Amino acid sequence: MLSKLRYRAKNEVVGGGPAGNGGRHLEKQEELTREQTDHLLEQLWVAQEDQRLIPAQVTGDAPEHACSFQHTDDGTGCQNGCDVTAHLPYLKAAGLVEEVDGAVRLSETGAARAEELIRRHRLTELLLTELLDVDTAESRPDVCRLEHAISPPIVERICAFLGHPPHCPHGRPIPRGRCCGRITREVPPLVAPLEGAAVGQTYRVVFIAPKSHLRLDRLAVLGLTPGAQIRLHQKRPSYVIRIGETDVAIDPDIAREIYVRPV
Repeated sequence: MLSKLRYRAKNEVVGGGPAGNGGRHLEKQEELTREQTDHLLEQLWVAQEDQRLIPAQVTGDAPEHACSFQHTDDGTGCQNGCDVTAHLPYLKAAGLVEEVDGAVRLSETGAARAEELIRRHRLTELLLTELLDVDTAESRPDVCRLEHAISPPIVERICAFLGHPPHCPHGRPIPRGRCCGRITREVPPLVAPLEGAAVGQTYRVVFIAPKSHLRLDRLAVLGLTPGAQIRLHQKRPSYVIRIGETDVAIDPDIAREIYVRPV
C-alpha cells in the first residue's frame, strides 16, 4: 500500500504566525501519496535543469496552476495534484524543498531523491523506446509506473545493459550512478544491434525486434532465433552471417532489428 504523506489538520496555521499575520490556513486536509510527491520532486528537478523559477507564492494575477510543468517533453509533465506552490507547506516540513529569494528549490535531501527518480525515469524510458521500439508517447504511462517499482540494483543492471548512456531519448542528461563511477571510459552496451557488430566476431542472438511478424517468421526459417550463435563475415554491400554451416545474407535494415551480445 502506498504510504500517505498527510498535511496538518484543517485550519492549522502554516508559515510562522497567526492567520492574517504572515501565516496562512490550509483550506482542507489533503493527502499526497509517495508517487505524487515523487512527481513533484521530478518536476522541480526538470525546472531547475531548465533554469526555470517556481514561485513560492502565487500572486493575484498568476494562473491558479503556477507550477509551469505542462510542457516538459520527457514524460515528467504535470500530474494531478502536482502544483508545487499548493503543496509547499508539506514539502518544506518534510525537508524536501526550501525557499530561496521567493522561489522554490530542492533541498539537499530533495535533490538526492529527485536525482535517483530522474535516473530511473530516463533509463526506463530509454529501455522501452530504444530496445523494445515503443513509441515515446505510448511509453509514458508505463515509464511512470515502472520508475516507482524497480529497485536500485535493477536500475544499475539496466544502466550497464544499456552501456551507461549519458542521455535519454529526449536528449536530457541521465544522472550518473554508482555503476557509472566504476568505469573510466565509454562502455559499449552488453546487448546491441547487429549493425554495430565487428566483422569476424561471434555473437549470440538475444532478441529480435522486427517491424512485422512475417519478417520474424522468415528469420526463424533461416535459424535466426534468440539463442542462436552467429558469426559476422561482412557488412557491405549486405550483411553476411554464418549460422552453423550456413551463410545467410540480410539487409542492413534487418541487421538493425537483431540484437546480439558477444560470446
